[in-house]
Amino acid sequence: MKSLKDMFNNFRMFRFVLYSCVFFVFYSCTNSSTEKELEIRERELALKERELEMGISTNSPRSHERSDNNRNQNNSNSSHRVKTESDLRNELESKEKRNPKTYLSVDYDLNYRLFSGKDEIKGTIYNSATMATFKDVILTVTYSSNTGTKLYSENFVVYDFIYPGSSTDFNIKTYSPEGTKQIGVKVKSASYE
Repeated sequence: MKSLKDMFNNFRMFRFVLYSCVFFVFYSCTNSSTEKELEIRERELALKERELEMGISTNSPRSHERSDNNRNQNNSNSSHRVKTESDLRNELESKEKRNPKTYLSVDYDLNYRLFSGKDEIKGTIYNSATMATFKDVILTVTYSSNTGTKLYSENFVVYDFIYPGSSTDFNIKTYSPEGTKQIGVKVKSASYE
């Protein structure tokens, strides 16, 4: 059976989580935010809730000391300023810039030119980022045998800007090595504006 002190501490934790949720809902309703900003706020709230649950989930005397220390730290952290919309946008943009392969995808078709003996790869690069603009995308073209064995690979640069939520077309003409039965194209890296 839990002591009165444990029940009071649990109630204080519940009240903190409840107030945090109410504040989050009120703050998100009063500010015009994008979906990504809301997603970031929800993740921060979920992390805080997990921290609170971990602090009250154990029943040892030392765990109560730790949870009291965590509450004191949470109270001191709550005095920090709330991130502004511009701060959240900057964080999101820097996250997207660090991981271009996460936000860039390729769709392509392959044509073999009989008279020239060249393979022509026509495709589109899509940018699913919400803030980051990428440029000079390096595509890796991999030539494989019928069994999937890699025969050769080479890089091609698409010198174009790909704005958030947009796409750009590319056209690569290349010669495939003897024995090639499969050709794959993927994003290797990209610069950002």
